[in-house]
Amino acid sequence: MMKDNSGYGKPINRKLSEPEPYAGLRKSTQEQEKQSLNKYLVDMLEPVSIITDQVYSSYQIRSCFPKFTVNVPKTSDLLNFVNITFQEGKLIAESLKITPLGPKRPGHSRVQFEIQIPYQLVLRDKISGELLHMNGVLPEIKKDTVMYIPESRNEFNYRIIAETRTELLHFPESEGEKMIIPIGIFMVISVVGRVQLQLPAYKTLQEPLPGEPYEAIELELCEEFEKRIFPEDFFPPAIEDPDLKSLK
Repeated sequence: MMKDNSGYGKPINRKLSEPEPYAGLRKSTQEQEKQSLNKYLVDMLEPVSIITDQVYSSYQIRSCFPKFTVNVPKTSDLLNFVNITFQEGKLIAESLKITPLGPKRPGHSRVQFEIQIPYQLVLRDKISGELLHMNGVLPEIKKDTVMYIPESRNEFNYRIIAETRTELLHFPESEGEKMIIPIGIFMVISVVGRVQLQLPAYKTLQEPLPGEPYEAIELELCEEFEKRIFPEDFFPPAIEDPDLKSLK
């Protein structure tokens, strides 16, 4: 007699996942709310014309001074390096020269310029501990590059803008009355033109927050102090007498 292993007649346990109640209705409601919100935001917008700078092209450039030398008033062995800070680089207007490349590269020009970066070096005298501040300018950075400058009417003026980030590459070294400072400069050179643009803006202006006078902070401190409980330890604690405790 053969044994039936088919499982016929036995209960079958099936794990059924019940559908989420009102899932379709919830999804439909969310879509309607989203559409209503979008319509409300669109209705709140209006076109506004502004005059602003538009960047037509920008390029990254790097420069490095591995051995920038600063003459110090004393032997560098008597001075400790504290810090060096750099200001935003300035493009020298007299050095700017723009030459269109013509048919060779339509819409492009050869741009030549020089950039100056001021710095402040801070040193400390090892003997007196006095700080010494020295102001100066890094060597002029000369660049000759090709930039995209679209053709325009004669009255439209482009501006070449330089943005810099200068970093100390390594701790400075001392050589007699000189300090050797390795410096690296990141630059972004941009072609900028003044244009009129139309942008979407909200019709209603949010009411600005009321100004808070500084005196209000001081008054608030006093008000909080007035509400504090008088300190129980205002007077020093008296010596406890066990005989007085027995009378209680």
